[in-house]
Amino acid sequence: MKSALKTPATNLMPDTEEFEVVELFGKKVLIAGHRIRHAQREDLLSKYPIYFYCFRGSDYDPGIPVTIEHKVIVNFAGTVISKTNLLDENEEYKYIQDIDLNFLSESASIQEYLDEKF
Repeated sequence: MKSALKTPATNLMPDTEEFEVVELFGKKVLIAGHRIRHAQREDLLSKYPIYFYCFRGSDYDPGIPVTIEHKVIVNFAGTVISKTNLLDENEEYKYIQDIDLNFLSESASIQEYLDEKF
């Protein structure tokens, strides 16, 4: 499994930022190796029909995602942006197996992802 880059929360412009496109649980999603600040998330949620999740990294290598969760404090390994809900209503997290995460060597902005123009 490829390791996601780990960087702190940034003041990047997520509206125009290019994110990596991956397949997670058979669905195309966007990932970033950094946290997207709460205020930026709220702004994006008001503009786009998207969901935010976090990857939790392993205790032995925090850069390798082992679960997807709504919020991660310790062992944060990346941000996931999806146009579909990835966790069931009563799921707090979901384990990621090697076959669940496929790196596609593509990138897209949020709008390109929603329009499937990548």
